[in-house]
Amino acid sequence: MLVANKRPVEYPYPHRARQSERLRLQSQRQAHLAAASYKLKLFAAVFICALMAIAVITHYIHVINITQQVEQARSELVALQEEGKHLKLEIASLRSPDRLEQKAYELGMQYPGREQMIVLNAGAGDN
Repeated sequence: MLVANKRPVEYPYPHRARQSERLRLQSQRQAHLAAASYKLKLFAAVFICALMAIAVITHYIHVINITQQVEQARSELVALQEEGKHLKLEIASLRSPDRLEQKAYELGMQYPGREQMIVLNAGAGDN
């Protein structure tokens, strides 16, 4: 069996062969540059979206924390207002004359008798 040796194709015009090779290489380079440019733009878009997502999530977490602090402050305010009402009622009950009289009797105090009272006259005396 006879097999022909492969020889490189020879163009009748060698300068055209070099020029077509250059054009082919140039178009390959442009295709690679276009692909690299597309990949870079895609990466930049994904990166920016990721940064924006992180910023939104961070902001949302901050809002949630502040909302929790506000709710905690409101509950503390309600508790303090209730305590204030309770203390005002306690002050009013402690100042009542009936309670004071009862405590005085518990301590052994009594109303003074007539012999224990001293009557003072206001006015000019004969001294």
